[in-house]
Amino acid sequence: MLNDKSIAELENILCTDCGIDSYVVRTNHNALKKPLNQLSIEEVRLLITQKIGVKYLLPVAVNALEDDLFQEVTYYDGDLLNAVLNLPMSFWNDNKNEYEKMRVLIKSNYLKIQSAEFIDKEFLINWE
Repeated sequence: MLNDKSIAELENILCTDCGIDSYVVRTNHNALKKPLNQLSIEEVRLLITQKIGVKYLLPVAVNALEDDLFQEVTYYDGDLLNAVLNLPMSFWNDNKNEYEKMRVLIKSNYLKIQSAEFIDKEFLINWE
């Protein structure tokens, strides 16, 4: 089952200690080794922001956004939405189902997104 595997397994990533002690490095390193079904939404947001395992994490992120589009994961209302909106359109080409879900979410919440303080509006152009 896919959800029982880690990003490291699915992406064939060797998880070695790089000797850097920072929140991002520690969190990425730990998240890469967890099964998908055990990742926190913060770990999903961080890995997506780092463009790691996106094809596996995008469905998780989109489902979370369907539940609460502007949820605050770590820093501010909408930080998960921002991480997803900042993905290049090339990621969406392989994820048509999630693209369609996001398109509907964005279209039905466009004015709220436009007025949201922390959402990077430049990436909305891809969804208009």
